[in-house]
Amino acid sequence: MKTLHIAQILKGGTASHLCEVLPHQIARHGVENVRVLAPADQIGYLDILPSETIRTFPTAQRSPRALMDFTLAARRAIRRERPDIVHLHGTFAGTFVRLSYRLWPAPRPPIVYCSHGWAFNMRVSQRKRALYARTERMLAGLADRILCISRFELESACKRGIARDRLTLVYNGIADQPPHAPTAPRDATEPEVRLVFVGRDDDQKGFDTLCAAMARIADAPVRLDAIGPDRSDRQSPNIVRHGWLTRETVAAFLAEADAMVVPSRWEGFGLVAAEAMRQGLAVIASDVDALPELVEEGVTGRLFPADDPARLAEILRELDRETLARMGRAGRERFLRDFTADRMNAQIDGIYAQLLAG
Repeated sequence: MKTLHIAQILKGGTASHLCEVLPHQIARHGVENVRVLAPADQIGYLDILPSETIRTFPTAQRSPRALMDFTLAARRAIRRERPDIVHLHGTFAGTFVRLSYRLWPAPRPPIVYCSHGWAFNMRVSQRKRALYARTERMLAGLADRILCISRFELESACKRGIARDRLTLVYNGIADQPPHAPTAPRDATEPEVRLVFVGRDDDQKGFDTLCAAMARIADAPVRLDAIGPDRSDRQSPNIVRHGWLTRETVAAFLAEADAMVVPSRWEGFGLVAAEAMRQGLAVIASDVDALPELVEEGVTGRLFPADDPARLAEILRELDRETLARMGRAGRERFLRDFTADRMNAQIDGIYAQLLAG
């Protein structure tokens, strides 16, 4: 079986997903039977893959010319590679490749599509949401299977009129790793609670809400290590900023932390929460979209209303390390049950087999 993966953009969760799926498929089917078409200006995100698996088009930009180049590159890749399965990743790949479906050379291979987070669930104008939903509805019939990365994503697709029989729930998964040990073990009686945030400083990720909450508890024994954000206008004495770090350095920070904070305003899945649970960390998350599917209130972490720094501050002030350690152990168990790459890849393998069996 030969599979061609197509992504118009890699940055973010799509790259992480491909780096879990493609090595598994290469090991299972051989390097000659796995190909990915991706933007040349973001190919560094796939640095773990053998170079012979990668086909490129010039750029992930979304100008009319760039999108035309992408669509033509996808057609060429399908014609030359003659895959048994075409797996589309992201809204733009799903839209432009499916729009050109009837121009593909026959016989046309089955299409698997994953938006990696529906565009109509983003915080954009109602007009844009309606347009995105209408487009997905119109093109749904041109995908043999549509993968939803959370139950929230599946249910919101149904509410927008996408046929239920096209949809399959496949939770994102990441490879299991034994939790990193802290470089300098802390005394269990040390009161300071160490939190970590990993992500962009943008509207979606809600770092501004977290900063406002931390400012309210400057007198509490709580410290936040912020990995990613570097805006100088969000300052607080209990926040230490680190900018973007290597994966190994991020893992070291997680090993030293007591909990991860995920204050997102929308989240189709919440991969960073799964990464924290893999490490055995409690997760303090907003109660939006898919996050309550990962974070069980009082069991694997705490939930708070998005955009509510006052409530988040109350929760952070109440935290103690013993309770967080218990939640972290429960989160690790939940990760092993539901969010491993092995589980995700087994589901995808099964979907491919069903489609090829007719």
